[in-house]
Amino acid sequence: QGGLNQAYPVYIDNSQNQQQTQKASPSAGGPVMVIDEKLGTIVYYGTEVGLSQDRDVRYADGSGHPEESRLPMSWGDAQDQELLAFYRDLVALRRSLPGLWRRTRTTLITDDATGVYAYACGDADGRAIVVLNIGAYAQRVEIPSTDGLKIGLATDTSVRLADEGIELGPYGGAILLDGLPERPVATDALGGQA
Repeated sequence: QGGLNQAYPVYIDNSQNQQQTQKASPSAGGPVMVIDEKLGTIVYYGTEVGLSQDRDVRYADGSGHPEESRLPMSWGDAQDQELLAFYRDLVALRRSLPGLWRRTRTTLITDDATGVYAYACGDADGRAIVVLNIGAYAQRVEIPSTDGLKIGLATDTSVRLADEGIELGPYGGAILLDGLPERPVATDALGGQA
């Protein structure tokens, strides 16, 4: 039984999450959002290289078939190298700023109609702003006070800082850094369409 003193790691995806794992590339929401989890983040094997599954683990008759939960691991050129580079950059960013992700987290935007979610994590010594667009179309998201913000990591090259905001592609996301080291922008890893 879980209690107040127990905490559990976060899964980006798993065999029970059909909509996520059946896509060739996972949406930006999972990996970008969980970077600030205080505990570990678990990536279901193969997600980082674009591995998926063909069918749901639950059949129409209600029976379960765990063998359907994931295709065999792909190797070498069969792996999505851009996606793998994105996951590596995400892990490197998390490791390079371990104290940041334990600071106060504040929701900035929650908009169900547009599919935009943004939050800040940090304090006066430095902060990160995570911005997600889980909508199927590009959006410009207004972020108060973009002065000093730099793109630390983005799901694709279409992500741009603009006056008092950020432009995100469909299913795109970005981690903006303020007063923290700058990181390179990933190339078309998770943003869906190039």
